[in-house]
Amino acid sequence: MQLLKPFSFCVVALTFGVVVAGCRSSASTQSESQILIDTDAAFARAAVASGTARAFRKYAAPDAMALPQGANPVRGRDQIFQSMLPDSGQLTWTPRGADLSKSGDLGYTWGEYQYRAFETNGIGAIRYGKYLTIWKKQPDHSWRFVTDIGNSSPPPK
Repeated sequence: MQLLKPFSFCVVALTFGVVVAGCRSSASTQSESQILIDTDAAFARAAVASGTARAFRKYAAPDAMALPQGANPVRGRDQIFQSMLPDSGQLTWTPRGADLSKSGDLGYTWGEYQYRAFETNGIGAIRYGKYLTIWKKQPDHSWRFVTDIGNSSPPPK
């Protein structure tokens, strides 16, 4: 399985800059940002409950893009799902913040993740990182991610 959270720093800096430029800072209320944090937290719970690949398929917009480390971008909900099979580890994450665009239909969440590889001997390698997920409100008013990116971090102290 290719872990979809890692990314190159240049891509995230560019993407983050584009999203932040359209976001409201002081005008964004806590409750509006909390909706995105709650959506991201539900996404994380779904990854634990039903597997990472299924959760990514459920929360991805039809035209979503993932930026896996060392590989080409993966475009499309079903292609993201297929690229993550078989689930060979458990990805967990915790959202730490969010912001919304002035129009209220685009936003981002960021946080920290942990990936634990499944091993036959019961001892799996653990990788740590941080992520940025860009969300877009869909025609049915649900939030789905349109881009998911992350990079590795040293283990917490």
